[in-house]
Amino acid sequence: MDFSGNYESGSSLYAYMFGPTYAFRTERVAPFAHALFGGAHADGLDAFAMALGGGLDVNAGEHFAVRLVQADWLLFRRAGVNSTGNARVSAGVVFRF
Repeated sequence: MDFSGNYESGSSLYAYMFGPTYAFRTERVAPFAHALFGGAHADGLDAFAMALGGGLDVNAGEHFAVRLVQADWLLFRRAGVNSTGNARVSAGVVFRF
């Protein structure tokens, strides 16, 4: 699952997406790819959201990893209009249950 928020010039975009993630895990690293689907909310408007991408996690324990990079191509669709020129790159921490 993926929850994100983006803020720019007094405007905000929140996305909430879920979907399959495929990872090739080794003892040290876990490259992954995913296809996420869900919704987005921006300035009072709701839309369908989709993200296709992947990244690389470095394991730091059984239930913890550092996400070195995640890159996604994003699509938002509202009222029959697509917004496809969207990309995001992020990093962070991963907690595995």
